Amino acid sequence: MKNLLSLLCCLLIGGIFIFSCDKIDELTEVDFKATYDADLEVESYSRDANGDFYAFATINPSSNQDFHKNKDKIKEINILSVSGEVLSLNKDFKLNANLSIYSDNYTADWSESEFHMYVGAVLTLGNENKQWDNVRNIANEKAPYHVSISGNTSEDDLSFTLRVTIKYKIKAKN
Repeated sequence: MKNLLSLLCCLLIGGIFIFSCDKIDELTEVDFKATYDADLEVESYSRDANGDFYAFATINPSSNQDFHKNKDKIKEINILSVSGEVLSLNKDFKLNANLSIYSDNYTADWSESEFHMYVGAVLTLGNENKQWDNVRNIANEKAPYHVSISGNTSEDDLSFTLRVTIKYKIKAKN
């Protein structure tokens, strides 16, 4: 009976210690959200004689103060959303294009076909083909990366700005 009581006391103390360690780990971690925008500006001069256009922008993750401060202590990065919003355009049209987020090592691609472009239109860039895995891998490189759009149109004098927004939830050691 004495051995059983000693064993139960040891298990109780061990359980409290392990639970306390988990709570201490939680207290030494910081969670934050980071949002990055890349404005892709397509001007009529960006379109070549065949109707092809291309634009790109660079995102520097360290431009977010929390990311910069915790860069070397990041434990986990999760993608909350990837989207595009038409900020401006000189005329409504149907978009046929490829959007990419890429680094030297990873690429995430989305194709849009016959997407009706108007100011305020939102493109939801989903995870149907596991693109967010590559976006997460790109973010884990903790280095600047790129966002691009390329496509083809029969429209003349076309100008538009598409803002691509990537939202992350990040966990770092404090």
